[in-house]
Amino acid sequence: EECKVFQEHAVYMADFAIEKPITAEGIKRRIEIFMGELRQAREEQEAMKHVLELIKEQQRRKHVLVIDDDPGMLKIIKEHLRENYDVATAISGKIAYKFLENKKTDLILLDYEMPNESGLQVLQNLRNNEELASIPVLFLTGINDREKIKKVMMMKPQGYLLKPIDKEKLLGTIEQFIG
Repeated sequence: EECKVFQEHAVYMADFAIEKPITAEGIKRRIEIFMGELRQAREEQEAMKHVLELIKEQQRRKHVLVIDDDPGMLKIIKEHLRENYDVATAISGKIAYKFLENKKTDLILLDYEMPNESGLQVLQNLRNNEELASIPVLFLTGINDREKIKKVMMMKPQGYLLKPIDKEKLLGTIEQFIG
C-alpha cells in the first residue's frame, strides 16, 4: 500500500535529493523519511479540514422548531425569532416528527395543549427516540396548572415559559441553550 502511495506522489520526487555515493540502505532511509513527511502532511491536512468543519458549524445559523396548534402564535414566535435564528413551524407532533426525519434542529419550542397529541406526549416521543433525545425542548404554553407542570418537569425539559411571552425573555432563554 505504501508503494502505491509513493507512486502517486512520485511526481514530487524532484524535491527528493540523494547524494552520491549512497547505499541501498541509504535510499531506503530517504524514502522512509519522504513517506513520513508525506503522512504528516496528510494528517495536518485532515486536521485542518476538521477545524474548518467546526468553524463552519459554529458560524451556521441555529435552527428552532416551534410546535404549536395555534397559527397566530406560530406567526408571533416566528417573527420574534427570525432575526437571530432559522425557524420552522409545525402545527402538531406528527408534522414535527416528519420534519425531524429530514432536517436538524437545535432547539424545540413546544406547546402543552394540542389536539391529538399533547406537548407532554410529543416530549415523551422525542426522549424515546435516540436521534432526537438530546434536542433541547422548552415548553411555551399558557398552561399554568400545577399538576400539569409537575408532569412536564418530570420529563426534564430545558424550560417552561408561560404565554404570552416577552420577546426579550424568549430570546434570552433560547440563547442560554443554543447561543
